[in-house]
Amino acid sequence: MKNYEIKRATLEDKETLSNLLQFYIYDFSEFMDLQIEDNGKFGEYPLNEYWTDCSRFPYLISLHEKIAGFVLVKLIDRDENNSYFSIVEFFIMKRFRRTGLGKQVAKDVFGKRKVQSLAMSDIHGYVVEIHNYARFDMEPLQA
Repeated sequence: MKNYEIKRATLEDKETLSNLLQFYIYDFSEFMDLQIEDNGKFGEYPLNEYWTDCSRFPYLISLHEKIAGFVLVKLIDRDENNSYFSIVEFFIMKRFRRTGLGKQVAKDVFGKRKVQSLAMSDIHGYVVEIHNYARFDMEPLQA
């Protein structure tokens, strides 16, 4: 897979990420009882902490310079000897699924760090989210 990019989302990207989260939540509405609000949108995802909490890292994924998805990462810091990164949310837009992009992005995110374990949930052939935690070096993924 060529011509894709994973970049750290900036505060200017917050609206884009929020909009993508509506599609992400919509995808889950097929499997969960999720309702839209009176304004026609799903409830807002708590994104603010990704710019106020230094243990959270938002990333946008693009393919051929078009937005294709996102990855939200959180540092879980239990103590100085037991810290690891967790994929909180992982989303690839439907038009880019089954192209290998999600698989490559997951490899890229985890390939930049030492991975202890990784398990993916595959719903109807689509990589939707990463459930189990992986252990990493403590440097956040750089854009």
